[in-house]
Amino acid sequence: MRFLNKLKSGLFALLSSAAILVSCNKDPEQFIEPDPVPPTGTTIAQQLDDNPNDSLFRRLVIHSGLMPLLSGGNNNTYTVFVADNNAMKVAINAFSGGLVPLNAPDAVFSGFITANLPQTTAASIVAYNI
Repeated sequence: MRFLNKLKSGLFALLSSAAILVSCNKDPEQFIEPDPVPPTGTTIAQQLDDNPNDSLFRRLVIHSGLMPLLSGGNNNTYTVFVADNNAMKVAINAFSGGLVPLNAPDAVFSGFITANLPQTTAASIVAYNI
């Protein structure tokens, strides 16, 4: 009886192994490379220029030196999470340690970005949002 159980187990293992090895496809599937479609429409830089509610983020992008990247000259497509002016005001208020009040005019926030925010910090903030 013990011999029959060992024989059944061995035969089952042999048949399972054979089934797995036989069912494997020897040739990998060949995928067709899609043709890249160049982006159409407006660039991210144009969107930032056209939307007045994104003017502070636009100032941050200009200060960071990454505006050419978003101008679409390199035919790359990006997704950018753009903070509107209200979000940028909260961030600048935090960066300034509360010295720039939230109800200050946009020119004050823009001036803080240009004068007090280091270019490397601005670049890292913009790169984080891309």
